[in-house]
Amino acid sequence: VQQGAAQAAGKAGPDLQQFLLQIAHAARVLFFQPLLLHAAQVAQYVRSVGAVGSVEPADSMQQAMQYPSDSASDAERVEWLHLNLLIQFQSLYRDVLCNAAVFELHYSNAEAGLFQAFSRLEEIYTHLIGRFPASCPLSEQEQGVLTQLCQKVVKYFQDGKQIKAVLEQNPSQGKAILVANGLASNQQFAVREWIMPFMSCFADLLKVLWTLWTQLKRKKQSMAASRRGIEQLTRLVARCALDQQQQQQQQ
Repeated sequence: VQQGAAQAAGKAGPDLQQFLLQIAHAARVLFFQPLLLHAAQVAQYVRSVGAVGSVEPADSMQQAMQYPSDSASDAERVEWLHLNLLIQFQSLYRDVLCNAAVFELHYSNAEAGLFQAFSRLEEIYTHLIGRFPASCPLSEQEQGVLTQLCQKVVKYFQDGKQIKAVLEQNPSQGKAILVANGLASNQQFAVREWIMPFMSCFADLLKVLWTLWTQLKRKKQSMAASRRGIEQLTRLVARCALDQQQQQQQQ
């Protein structure tokens, strides 16, 4: 898909939209066509920025991917963890959904790799949630929604460890045990059938976390703009008062 999308560089308007409709159908990707169109437009813009040779823009992906320095603030570390959590989730979701060869009749090494990615996701999640409340104050209602989602996610993490243990102890019959316990209906795809509801729940959590963080950043930006406006107004009033005082002294 990535190689095919590169052909969209010289297209625009209806031609670009038609091309993306065709490539989406051919690749059988589970994305909405408007999302693909937006992605192509973003890619074209990125190419145009790189061609100019200008200074890297603020909040760029390259800067965001750099490991936070020792002097980084908690907010900067939260943003870095947030980005890495999203990337890890995307990688796991892609393998689970798009790579059917991973799933065999019996527990495979490739599926063991999925559980490693699953554990890595839990590790990043734990670090992020541990720092998030201090960096992003929440209302009682927001805290309630976040807590409810976190409880569901933690339950999935706990279940995942138990399922992994069952599969490792019984590589040949572990999936059959999952089917017998009602955790899956198809032995070959037992792991995927179990993990897909988790991915849906985790996607909801990511959306909530990102929404709360974005709202906080916008609020800070608005407060900073208001503060600058007040400072400018204060300086203007002081200057007018000083001019008026000088005029009175001259009279």
